[in-house]
Amino acid sequence: MDKIEQAKLYYSYMLSDGCVTNNEKEIFDKICKEIHIGKNQKKSIIEECSKIRKTMSCIDLLKKNAKRPFYFWVHSNTDKAKILWNLICLGYADSNYSKDKKEVVDYIRKYWKISENIYSEMIDIIETCSALEKYKGWCEGLNNSVYKSEKIKQIDKDIKYVQETIVTIIQETNY
Repeated sequence: MDKIEQAKLYYSYMLSDGCVTNNEKEIFDKICKEIHIGKNQKKSIIEECSKIRKTMSCIDLLKKNAKRPFYFWVHSNTDKAKILWNLICLGYADSNYSKDKKEVVDYIRKYWKISENIYSEMIDIIETCSALEKYKGWCEGLNNSVYKSEKIKQIDKDIKYVQETIVTIIQETNY
């Protein structure tokens, strides 16, 4: 799967529940930078995916594209895990990991034969990060104090640790 198709997959996925949130846009922008998608390419991808979405769901598009030779070809298991992780992050970005988004992730996971254990670890990690972010938000509402400051620092350390865990899992993916 080349970088343009990858970006189209991400944006179509973001549209699968009917709208694109600001959190999803931020993650998509970050992913586009990582895979070296320029502004003009990104604009074209967004326009194309928005047009396609009017007539076809993300899962239907995936199934159609799966028939194309080499559409799902990805160089390594690490790259497959990274794509799956990006989809999961986008799915959780709007606090609505919808049935449609789960169906897309599950389809790709099965197509690439990514183990249920790796997928479960990814879900556990994203849910841990989400819980930590919610807790951090609650702590930020506390009165200013040393306790608040220290608690937020610890939560940030915990989030960083969990995020480093997923990097390790992705790098060591061998299924």
